[in-house]
Amino acid sequence: MGRIEGVVKSHSKQHGYGFLIDDKDEIYFFRNTQWEVPIPPVKGLRVEFEPVKTDKGMRATKIGRIYRRKGK
Repeated sequence: MGRIEGVVKSHSKQHGYGFLIDDKDEIYFFRNTQWEVPIPPVKGLRVEFEPVKTDKGMRATKIGRIYRRKGK
């Protein structure tokens, strides 16, 4: 699988994990160690990531923020 886009659905700073949701409403678990963005995870933040299928479901790795220029 290649990189895909999604948004932060929820995040727990206290527990060190969160969930992303893609455009097809699939949910991906992530740990803070996979967060490669210079700002903390915030609900609604658009990101790109590499999806990985695990025994426990889908997981997001190598999470990066999507930067778009104004007007695009």
